[in-house]
Amino acid sequence: MLRRHKIAAVLALLAMLMWMVPGTAAASPHWEQSVPGTYSHTVPSGVVSLTVAMYGGGGGGGGGHRTYQNTPEDPYSEGAGPGGTGGTGGYRVVTVPVQAGDVVEVRVGAGGAGGLGNSNQLTPPHSHTAGTPAQDGETGESSWINVNEGSAIEAVGGEGGRGGTHDVAGEDGEDGDGSFEGQCYGLSGDGGVTTWSSAWTSGPAHRRGQDGAPGYVSIVYNYRTYTPSSDPSGVIMRVVI
Repeated sequence: MLRRHKIAAVLALLAMLMWMVPGTAAASPHWEQSVPGTYSHTVPSGVVSLTVAMYGGGGGGGGGHRTYQNTPEDPYSEGAGPGGTGGTGGYRVVTVPVQAGDVVEVRVGAGGAGGLGNSNQLTPPHSHTAGTPAQDGETGESSWINVNEGSAIEAVGGEGGRGGTHDVAGEDGEDGDGSFEGQCYGLSGDGGVTTWSSAWTSGPAHRRGQDGAPGYVSIVYNYRTYTPSSDPSGVIMRVVI
């Protein structure tokens, strides 16, 4: 008999909790996105804030450069400058106050494109000339969120790596604010290679820097539960969408 009373009490408590948290049955259990693009959500009833985690897109790697020279003084000299690595996308976590009916717009940033490589075969009278540098990688796009078309809160993208020159490696791009070692999104692209197999006969696309990885956004809807008069602060229940 006592056991049945306990079971009934637990079921009654669960029923009360379901009633106290409006809209939870309709909410998706998890919303996350790493495909670049813009997305829109309407805040459901009972939600008081959003907790948003964002990674910006990674920067593309710079292109690699190689020079093959044929001069009387130095018949088969070479120069090689690999491209710089792109920067890692920034990371940011924010909590944003909202109310039911607000429109939330989310942008997942794309990774930056890698820069094209370059090469040149130099003969007199142009011997030992640096030639045209390889292209820089593109900076990754920022990921951001705004509410009702207000000011955007963003995680910036990583900077693109610099292209290599005749015999100097390109500089690495700057990481976005908040980035950290071991993160899984917004990774940087490697710089273009300069091995002989990718020399001038192979064309610039062969020494192209790698593209940066796209960013990522996840959202948590924070619901306020029933508030007793003795506790005006209430209790927050978090549902990931």
